[in-house]
Amino acid sequence: MRTAIEGIYQCSRCKGIFTEDEMHNNRSRSLQVCKSCHNINERERRAASRERQREYQRNYYKSNCNTAKETARVNRLIYPEKHSAMDKVKYSVKRGVLSQQPCEVCRCHNAQAHHDDYSKPLEVRWLCPLHHQELHSKMKEELLK
Repeated sequence: MRTAIEGIYQCSRCKGIFTEDEMHNNRSRSLQVCKSCHNINERERRAASRERQREYQRNYYKSNCNTAKETARVNRLIYPEKHSAMDKVKYSVKRGVLSQQPCEVCRCHNAQAHHDDYSKPLEVRWLCPLHHQELHSKMKEELLK
C-alpha cells in the first residue's frame, strides 16, 4: 500500500510504516507486509502444516519402504569405502574416541562429519548441514569444469 511519500509503505498486518527495504518483497502482491510480519506468518504456516507433512512422509515411506531400503542397499554396494568411513566415525563418536565438534565455519552445534578422504576415516571436518551442502556444491562445480 503506497502513501503520499514514494518509498514509504504500510504493513497490512501490523499497520506499521516502513521503507521499501523493510518490507517483504512478495512478487504476487507487491510489498504488503513488513519482514517481521512475514516471518511470523511463515512460522505460523509451517507450524500448522508440520503434522500434515510428517503424516505425508510416514505414509510415503510405508508405501515406498522397499524402494528406499533397496536404494540404501545398492548405495552401500556401490560406495563401500564411503559407508565404511561413515560407520567408523559413528562408532568412534559413540565410543568417545572422537567427539562431535561445532561447525568450523559458523560454530553451530548441529554439525555433520565430512570426509575429504575416505581412506582416512577418522580425519573429518565438522560442518553444519548448510555449509556441508555448500561444500559439496562447490566440489561438484569443480568436477564439472
